Amino acid sequence: METPSWIRTYSGKKFYVFDPKQKDIAIKDIAHALSLICRFTGHTEDLYSVGQHSLLVMELCPEEFKLEGLTHDFPEAYVTDLATPIKRQMSNYREIEDNLHVAIAKKFHLQFPMPDIIKEKDTEVFQMEWAYLMERSKKVKSGKFSMERERFEILSPKEVEQKIIENFNKLYAKRLLKIKSNAIYSKYID
Repeated sequence: METPSWIRTYSGKKFYVFDPKQKDIAIKDIAHALSLICRFTGHTEDLYSVGQHSLLVMELCPEEFKLEGLTHDFPEAYVTDLATPIKRQMSNYREIEDNLHVAIAKKFHLQFPMPDIIKEKDTEVFQMEWAYLMERSKKVKSGKFSMERERFEILSPKEVEQKIIENFNKLYAKRLLKIKSNAIYSKYID
């Protein structure tokens, strides 16, 4: 039996990871998958998801970059979250991930490559997560984060999925409105 070149998504679609089509990209699939993919290759006390990580990155971003902050790890819904040392050893992984990111960016009108501020906020959230989840520090001070570990709440997968969808819908609607208003006024600028 030949190995398929696609994966089955939560909604039942066949998704061709190496040749992604915009029509097959669905926020429902992405939110569901990211809410169940554990950060740090699962070596945490509880399931702490890539989805919750994305929500935290979004929160730290300025308003104009919140959609990119939320979506920065969307390709992982289709290729999972690999630890950085593993990614570095897989010569074509970045190409596969970038190809997915381009398709997702086109579908949802995102900036790609991502603005530098996204990597900055991603790193800030990573440092906080590492301190809380891996070193089990009692108190963390990382960028805008400064709180007692006991106040850091890990959300359930269902909560994360719902929050991703809600935030995405709100931010995406704003993005579409901005695109539409720019298109309306651009014809008068020439």
